[in-house]
Amino acid sequence: MPTNAEPHTENRRYLSMKKAAQTKACAQRSLSDSLRIIGPVFLAVMHLAAADLLAQWTLVAPNVILPIARPYIGGGILISHNGILWAGYRDVWMSSDLGKSWSMRTPFNGFNNSCIKDISFFDDNIGLVTTQNGEIYITQDQGLSWVQHRPMNPYRPYPSIEGACFVGTPNNIIACSYAGDRYMTIDGGMTWTITLADSLAYQVHAGKAGTAYLSGGFERPPTVGAHIYETNDYGVTWFAHPGTFNPDSYSFTQDRCDTSTFYVVNDDLSARTDKSSRIFISSDNGTTWVPNDQQALPYHCGSITSGSGTLYVQTFTGVRRSTDQGKTWKDIGGPPNITDTRFVAAIDDNIIAAVDSFGTVWVTYNSGGDSLSIIDGSNLALQTADVTTDTIGGMVAIPISVVGLNSQQTFDLSIHFGTELIYRGTFSPSNVQLDLPGETWAGRSRLRIPMPSSPTVPAYAFFDVYADSSQKPIVHFDSLSFLDAIVTCNTTKSMTATSTVTAPAGCGVGTLIRFMRDSTFPQLTIAPNPTSGDVVLSSSSDLGEADASIFDMLGVKRATERITLTRHLPVRLTLPPATGIYLIRVTSSGREIDQRVTVVR
Repeated sequence: MPTNAEPHTENRRYLSMKKAAQTKACAQRSLSDSLRIIGPVFLAVMHLAAADLLAQWTLVAPNVILPIARPYIGGGILISHNGILWAGYRDVWMSSDLGKSWSMRTPFNGFNNSCIKDISFFDDNIGLVTTQNGEIYITQDQGLSWVQHRPMNPYRPYPSIEGACFVGTPNNIIACSYAGDRYMTIDGGMTWTITLADSLAYQVHAGKAGTAYLSGGFERPPTVGAHIYETNDYGVTWFAHPGTFNPDSYSFTQDRCDTSTFYVVNDDLSARTDKSSRIFISSDNGTTWVPNDQQALPYHCGSITSGSGTLYVQTFTGVRRSTDQGKTWKDIGGPPNITDTRFVAAIDDNIIAAVDSFGTVWVTYNSGGDSLSIIDGSNLALQTADVTTDTIGGMVAIPISVVGLNSQQTFDLSIHFGTELIYRGTFSPSNVQLDLPGETWAGRSRLRIPMPSSPTVPAYAFFDVYADSSQKPIVHFDSLSFLDAIVTCNTTKSMTATSTVTAPAGCGVGTLIRFMRDSTFPQLTIAPNPTSGDVVLSSSSDLGEADASIFDMLGVKRATERITLTRHLPVRLTLPPATGIYLIRVTSSGREIDQRVTVVR
């Protein structure tokens, strides 16, 4: 049986930094311990008093996930894997009924009094647990038995292993220690390879195949800051994404839908860079980071969990939720905890479990009181249709709809169009304008379409069409977002629909359309006239592509040139070398415009 290891140098430095910062947390733990001594009756009263604060959370298991006497406050973890809850602090516990009942899955008393730091499962049976004593325990039978592994460390004696995960297969495991070590095995833990990269490491998560991500960095000058590190070969080699975030950040997660987006929880209790706690967000794969939800210390516990379209963090006052990739956050009640804990887990977007500092398990079945509407993103499609007008200068109505909705939902989207179309607005079938006030610009408008359901067409975009059919203007719809629903992993960011507008064609159509739009026929000018060399041809309106033909006075065509005539933008023409009078004929959209020019050589 392994003995409890003395904290190594890095841990001692960590403890000294944490000590002053966690006075309040220690007081909270002391109160917790005192309440346990007083007895279960008083605890029941306390929990009843807290019920009002916890709102739509249900106490399902009082005082189960108990801590141990340890050198510093923190540790412990709660995860959900395939709907099974796993929790660890002093012991390992499993619940298959959403936290109502728990089975101890520790093969002996409390892993030798070593605080559990991380739990990860490959499937329902194969899993691992890491401890503060530098141990990695692996189970093949859902925790009924465990095999202990203690990777040898040539740099320091058994530092706390903060995180570990399976990468692609049950035999490939990557782990990291608080002291910055990275451990790798390719044989299920029989042998380990170790590298030292940083002064600290916090957590590791698996990606696809041989990819994994690790958070770590340095907390002292000259290289203060943490990064997301990535491996694509099961941990053999690593590279750091360039963006940095505050080093005292205990946990991170990757967006389930947008894998280039990461979220880091910064508690800042030891580093205290600015006496604030926050969430760091990167939407470009760790190249840059944006701080969000900044709060005065102490605040964030260091835990974060994600659903298909939600994020949840636990704080010193309860649980907070975001449904827009961390941009905004909402308090949803729930139990508080203390720093450097990972005690909130999303079973899905509405069912969330959390553990308080008493070790009591709480569950909400409606996302804290306002159940989220869930849409299956795999069935969604943004739709429109091509349209045609058979009248010169006619109006077209382009339909807009979303198919695959399982309930009525309000959504926003953007419309983009060319300047050859005149936008008249987007309206509902009952003639209510749907353009958001102040969000219509040249070539673009943002729309809000309320409560449609498939397969109805809830909106039409109206345009006046003053363009020849050869141009075929295109109208794009994109940037779909739902106001009152969570969309399971999908491609709403890239979901687009396109409508092609076809106007009438024929002899003289282009000129007639321009006359209707501009109330005048185009005027051509030639300068200089007379000329001893080339001339410049200008038009009073846009004619687009045209043929400029040059004839002598005998009617012989001397040259033809394809030009583009844009309003008041001159086009140079080369004239014949002989002196004489020439006719320049411009043919555009079936109409001819003649101008004479005199050449004197």
